[in-house]
Amino acid sequence: MNMNTDSNGSILRKNSPLFWCTLVLPVAIIGLGINFLLNPVGASTDYGIPIHDPTAFPFMWIKGIRDIFSGLVILPFLLRGDRRTTATLVAIAILIPVCDGLVFEGVRNGCAWNRISIVPADRHILMAS
Repeated sequence: MNMNTDSNGSILRKNSPLFWCTLVLPVAIIGLGINFLLNPVGASTDYGIPIHDPTAFPFMWIKGIRDIFSGLVILPFLLRGDRRTTATLVAIAILIPVCDGLVFEGVRNGCAWNRISIVPADRHILMAS
């Protein structure tokens, strides 16, 4: 297998508009993570679930750390110009907001997450093991 990426033009160069458009994603994710670390009340409100209880701030800080790490994972491959790995990581990273959205829809609809599925909140205690 030929691993020479220079000959076929698959290196993502820094003078490419695609490079700069792709760079927006990890930088924005890192920015969101920093916002969750420094401003958990405002960030959680912007995120869709307002949290005002200081005992819940560690969950917001965990989300911030997760977001910062997610952005930092993509950056080295992007800066190296590794188009395929960058695209693969971005494609996998799409699962994070999709799963977040599923959780928020469950919360909005009065459901609670258990180990297997979403169940109505009033039945959650019956199904807990």
